[in-house]
Amino acid sequence: MLATGRTLRDHLAAGRSLRPRFAPRAQKDAQDLLTSCTVDGRSPETVDDLDAVLSYLRAHSAVALIADRWQHAGAPLSSGPVELRLASLNEADGRLEHVE
Repeated sequence: MLATGRTLRDHLAAGRSLRPRFAPRAQKDAQDLLTSCTVDGRSPETVDDLDAVLSYLRAHSAVALIADRWQHAGAPLSSGPVELRLASLNEADGRLEHVE
């Protein structure tokens, strides 16, 4: 989704638009992103919308990787939304400050 989202973002940044009929290739390739991601309750439509979606997807990917590494170290994190997992990471980081 990240790759097709970036391509669609570049498409829109070049001044092109999304079309309901005869969709351009970048839009067709990113259809999963457009149907499964929302910004303020609607499908992404602008460069700013796609920037927000791509930032969220990158955060989700990074948190999943970090959580997996913590799991392998025997310190599992909370599951759930990215925000909850980030809060769990923040708490774990605070506890690590006390370890020498």
